Amino acid sequence: MNHFFRLLPLLAASGLLLGTLGLSATAQADPVSMSAIEQQLSRQAHVEGTFVQKRWLHDMQTTLTSHGHYEFDRGEQVRWTLTSPVQETMTLDDTGMTRNGKPVKDDPGGVARLIMQLLDGDLGALQERFTIALSGTTGHWQARLTPRSDSMKRYLERIDLAGGDQLDTLAMHLANEDRLDIRLDQTQSDS
Repeated sequence: MNHFFRLLPLLAASGLLLGTLGLSATAQADPVSMSAIEQQLSRQAHVEGTFVQKRWLHDMQTTLTSHGHYEFDRGEQVRWTLTSPVQETMTLDDTGMTRNGKPVKDDPGGVARLIMQLLDGDLGALQERFTIALSGTTGHWQARLTPRSDSMKRYLERIDLAGGDQLDTLAMHLANEDRLDIRLDQTQSDS
């Protein structure tokens, strides 16, 4: 289970690609469309920035805050680096996942596979694993991903994403009532 929490930030970073998956929203006044999000997010071949990550631990009734930076190269890799209060780097690419340069072999709930499917734009895999509710407008959209499988539900209740031109926030509600909130502040984007 400990590795699951270390894999969660990479799942968050992979949310940068959510717009490349071509999902549709229900009709409403000035609704967000996944095609619009796709156009916005797909313009970014390289994205980097800083993040603040807050992890609420229900059993301990406390919040742990960490800071760091991330880099994403579309189709190549995601690097998630914690700089405070500890230093740790997670990297995901086509060869797998590493933590501080060492391969990560434990993958509860198939999180690493899910991240790779998101990075590869595998819409079928996302639809198989999550029920997706989309709301808002193109300038301010929200997406709620609820796991379908019992194995994923053992760890994860839901993922809430929000953004505009880019993914801004991610909240992971875990099955044990813990929560991971991540705020992404993009500092550079190259097309």
